[in-house]
Amino acid sequence: MSHEGNDEVKEGKIDLLQEDLEAFVIKKDKTVQQMHDRLTLLVTEIKTLGSKDWDDFKVTKKMLRAYAPKNPMLATYIRGKESYKKMKPINLLNELQFYEMNALDVAK
Repeated sequence: MSHEGNDEVKEGKIDLLQEDLEAFVIKKDKTVQQMHDRLTLLVTEIKTLGSKDWDDFKVTKKMLRAYAPKNPMLATYIRGKESYKKMKPINLLNELQFYEMNALDVAK
């Protein structure tokens, strides 16, 4: 296969992953951890193919956008925090898990 063919295949894969990332949502029966893991896998794949488009903050924003329908008030609260623009995806995951665990305790 020629070099151009390899580049075309790579671009095609990047386009497909980009579409998956744009349409990314939390699935009803999945946990926040599972959502984070799935998003991380997609981002790692697209970065491996050479995309420079997905920095930590873009991943954090996408993750919070995907989570927002599950708890819009929490998503709005996190977006309003001073630390939001510097938040890494793992920090967002920890925060979402913390609030979900507290919500379970309150519900008991």
